[in-house]
Amino acid sequence: MAGPLLGVGLCDWGVEVRRAIRLAVEAGFGAVELDATQRGVTPGELSNSGRRQLARLVTSTGMRFASLEVNVAGGVFTDFPNLDERIHTVRSIIELAHHLAVPVVTFEPGETSDGDGVPDALGELCELADRTGVTLALQLGHTFPETLCAWIAQLQCPALGACIDPATLTARALEPERVVGALADHIGLIHLRDATFGGKSSAERETPLGDGHVDFMSFVIAADAAGYTGPFILRRRDSRTGTAEAVRARRYLESLTGFGGHA
Repeated sequence: MAGPLLGVGLCDWGVEVRRAIRLAVEAGFGAVELDATQRGVTPGELSNSGRRQLARLVTSTGMRFASLEVNVAGGVFTDFPNLDERIHTVRSIIELAHHLAVPVVTFEPGETSDGDGVPDALGELCELADRTGVTLALQLGHTFPETLCAWIAQLQCPALGACIDPATLTARALEPERVVGALADHIGLIHLRDATFGGKSSAERETPLGDGHVDFMSFVIAADAAGYTGPFILRRRDSRTGTAEAVRARRYLESLTGFGGHA
């Protein structure tokens, strides 16, 4: 039986997206995540023919799209003077995901507080995602799992889920396996990074995979027990070595858990 599908976030490499796709194939990955706010692949820049060409470029390699990321400073719901513009950006990327047959859109909600109107704004995005067959996977950066669980319970939208990154949870002194269990029915995507331990107020200390404190074997087992069948996306915010480190990380994961490359 093939192991879990391993993909990679192309924006971490700092190169043009089409070249990054080719590098991902050469590095042995089976899925890709694109930053849909990156120059050259935003909804406003991609014509219909450009979208078809991008889709063909990915699928012709034997890889598949895993997700589109909405990457905005601080999180989508934190910049209140420009909140309408940010909501419009997310909506346009959900529609782009629908056109490209990408199953997941992921973004960081940002640091929020009660009474800030997030559930209303999030509800509008969830309705669009549900209509278009896209899953919204919210990253647990500044948002605690309990807050996301409350939003899920309030909105009751099947398109709303979580994007879980064990490094973020580890750095905040949360146990990734427990969070996976708590969100077992609502995991839309999993990012894989490594980090050392930190408190809730500590800055995250990211490391190359295998050099931090994340127990990837236990984490993947927990994800499997939770029923997660999607790809695992390798991310590295502070990489200095690009594809070389990504290949090292892939080999490390394969040695532990039997990750697969192409689907």
